[in-house]
Amino acid sequence: MKFILSAINFLFLLFCFTNVYCDDIKMNDIKASTTLPVLTATGHTFSVSQITDGITSDASPFNGFSSPNTEGTITLEFGEKFDLISFHLWNDVNVNNEGIRKFRLDFFDESDTLISESQTYTAKSQLSANDFIFNSIILGVKKVNLIIITSSIQIEIRELEFKGEKYCSCIVDSDKDGVIDQWDNCPNTPKNSPVLSDGCHIIKGDVSNNGKLDIEDSIKILQSLTTTSTKHQLTSCKAILDSGMSKGDGIYRIDPDGIGKDQPYDVYCDMTTDGGGWTYIANISDAGNDSWSQLNDPSNSGLWEDSSTFGNEITFDSDYKSRAYNEVSGNALLIKANKTENILQSESNCLTKNTFREFISSLSWNAVAGDTQWNDASGAHLCDYSHFGVDDTIFNASTQTQKVLAFKWGEKEGVQDTNKDRVMITVYPKVDYPKGLGSFTLYHTKEIFEDANECYADTPSGCGTNSNQNYQLFIR
Repeated sequence: MKFILSAINFLFLLFCFTNVYCDDIKMNDIKASTTLPVLTATGHTFSVSQITDGITSDASPFNGFSSPNTEGTITLEFGEKFDLISFHLWNDVNVNNEGIRKFRLDFFDESDTLISESQTYTAKSQLSANDFIFNSIILGVKKVNLIIITSSIQIEIRELEFKGEKYCSCIVDSDKDGVIDQWDNCPNTPKNSPVLSDGCHIIKGDVSNNGKLDIEDSIKILQSLTTTSTKHQLTSCKAILDSGMSKGDGIYRIDPDGIGKDQPYDVYCDMTTDGGGWTYIANISDAGNDSWSQLNDPSNSGLWEDSSTFGNEITFDSDYKSRAYNEVSGNALLIKANKTENILQSESNCLTKNTFREFISSLSWNAVAGDTQWNDASGAHLCDYSHFGVDDTIFNASTQTQKVLAFKWGEKEGVQDTNKDRVMITVYPKVDYPKGLGSFTLYHTKEIFEDANECYADTPSGCGTNSNQNYQLFIR
C-alpha cells in the first residue's frame, strides 16, 4: 500500500488530536498473546508478556519472548481503539544475530474486521529499536496481528511498541484510502487504493500529478525524452520507470536536482532486474590502479567518501564513478559482475534513502582485532541480501550461510596498526578476512591494496587475484 498524506491533511489531524486531548499509547494498553511454543533456557521462561513491559536491555538476566519456531503469529490487543502512526521493534533478546527478519502487520477494528495489511518489513538484530513508519495513519485499530514470516535461528523479541493516539471520532476516512473525508475529492475509491493527497487515483503516466491523463502530461513526457532539455529531466532511473517512460535497459538522461543549477547527465539504467529502476553509480575494477582501495582521507575511506567522479564515458570494464554516486538517493543496492551477471541485492531499506556517498560517509571503522562476528559493539552496518544463484569469486553470495552484507567493516585506529584489516563491502564476518570490494591491509608496515579481493588472508596481493574482475554498483 502506498498512500500520500498531504501537509494540510496532517495539520488537520494534529488540530483534531490537540483539541480532543488524545493520549499516547502506554505499554499496559497492549496485551500480547500467541500459540507459539515458548523457549526455556537456563531456567528462564521467555514469556510473551515480557515484550510489552518496557524493558529493552539485552543484558542478563535476559528479558523478552523467544520461541524455537522461525515463523508464526503474535496477537496484540489494545484496551481501546487507537490511531496508529508507527511500529517499533527491539529485535533479538541478547543481540546475537537472531530474531525476526521478515514480518508484516495486520490491523483489525473493534468488530475484528481487517482494516488493512502493512507491507512486508525487514528487521535487524540490533540494540536499538527497528523503526517502521506507516505510509498513512491507521485509524480505529483495536487489534494487531504480528505475522512473522522468517527469522534467523529462532523468534526473539525484547520489546515492541506503537506510536499513535487514542481514536478520535472527528477523524473519518470512509473509503479507507488514507485521506480523511474532509480533504477527499474522490470519496468512493476502493479500499487500500493508491491515491494522491486529494484522495483520487494515481494514474500511470500522470507526470503532472493532477489525477488524470491530459495534454499537460504529453508535453512533459516529450520534453523529458529530449536529451538537450535542462528543465524536465527526471531525477533517477526509478523516477523514469515510475513515470512510464522506460524503454528497457540502456542510457537515459537524468537531472537529480530538478530545475537547480546542475546540468543533466547520462546514466545507465537497469530496467529489468527485480522490476527495474536501478541507476548505475560505479564500477570497481581489478584491472587498474586499485583506486577503490586507497583508503586514505577523508575518514580513511578515499574515493568512497569524496565527491570526485572519474571516467569520461560510461564503462563496465575499468574504474568508473558517476555523478549519480553522489547525487541519486535510494534504499537498495544491486551488485553485478561484468555488467550482465546479477550477484546480490540488498534488502529494500538498506541505504536509508541516501546517496551512496552519504550512506558510506555516515559509517565508521569500529572493529577490533580478531573480531569473528558482526555485533553492535563493532558498529558494522548490516543488511540482509538476496542472491541470484551466481557463485562469484569475491562474494560467493549463493553459498554463504548468513545472507548478510556489511559496509565499512574493519579495525579502528589504534588497533593492531601494524597489521590492520579493512574492507568497504563484504559478506565475511571475520575481520581478519578482508575479502570483498575496497580491501586494504597494513601487513607488518607494508600497505597492500585490492579493489576486488578474493583472498582469505592478510596479504590479498599474494593469492593470485584475477586482474579482470569488474563489479558494478546500482542504487534504487
